[in-house]
Amino acid sequence: MRVGDAGIAVEKDATDLDRVEWRDVTAITLGGDVLTVQSPGTTLAIPVKLHAQAAARIVAEARERIPARLDDLDPSRLAAVDDHEGEVLPLERPQIAGARCKASDKLITFEKDARLCGRCGEVYAKDSVPAECLTCEAPLRA
Repeated sequence: MRVGDAGIAVEKDATDLDRVEWRDVTAITLGGDVLTVQSPGTTLAIPVKLHAQAAARIVAEARERIPARLDDLDPSRLAAVDDHEGEVLPLERPQIAGARCKASDKLITFEKDARLCGRCGEVYAKDSVPAECLTCEAPLRA
């Protein structure tokens, strides 16, 4: 499991990941012993007993980044986040070319023409950046 700035990923192997970016999360639910992260086309089911720290970190990060996408979760059902648990990995550069601006739906053809929300990673064309992120409502600068 990987949890961080780019979102949530399940490692199939060291080079193959199923990733859900924070901006694409539609809901996070906790049912029984499974934390479910939903996005269009992808659902990640995380067994809480097997990945206790990952589940706790997902909920903690989601509370900071996309609180409206969390269902009413009882955090007492999860482990406390241990900042010394896990390994810190460098984040690969996001694929921006080919994405569409959230505000204008304009196709991003060059990375230099895009701006990302620092909280959820939403993509905006540099000439269409709103005052606040349309996904997580974080204040943005053009």
